[in-house]
Amino acid sequence: MAGRDEFVNSIVGEGSTFSGSVELKGILRVDGDFSGSIVCSEKVLVSKTGRVKSSIRARVVVIGGAVHGDIVAEERVTILSTALVIGSVKTPQILVEEGVFLHGFCHVEAGAGSASQHLLPSETKPSNAFFSVDWQKLGNKP
Repeated sequence: MAGRDEFVNSIVGEGSTFSGSVELKGILRVDGDFSGSIVCSEKVLVSKTGRVKSSIRARVVVIGGAVHGDIVAEERVTILSTALVIGSVKTPQILVEEGVFLHGFCHVEAGAGSASQHLLPSETKPSNAFFSVDWQKLGNKP
C-alpha cells in the first residue's frame, strides 16, 4: 500500500488525448482526454479538466472531471463537486460532494456495523436520489 511518499508516475496532460488500455502500478493522473480502459494498482485521479470515456479499476479513485464508464475501487471512490459521472460505481466506501452530477448505480458494500447497512435501494420510479438513508435506524433526525 502506498504511503506518504506517493507520487504520480503516469499522467495524461491537459490538451493531450490518449486512446487504449492502461495497466499500471502506482498513480495515474488524467488532466486531458482518455478513452479505453484503466486498471491501476493504486490510485486514479481525474482532475477537473480530465475527460475519461473508460472503465476504471483501482484501489482508490478520485473524480473531479468527467467520467463516462463504470468505476470499481477496492477501497474508496471520491467524487468532487466539479465532477460529472455517467456509469456505475462499486466500492466499499464512497464520498460524493454536493453539486455532483451522477447518473448510474452505486453499489456500496462495507463491513458489518457500518452506516452503509442503513442505505435503502432507490425507488423503482424515477427519482433524483440514488439512495436514501434510514435516519431512524441511525438515531438521527433528518
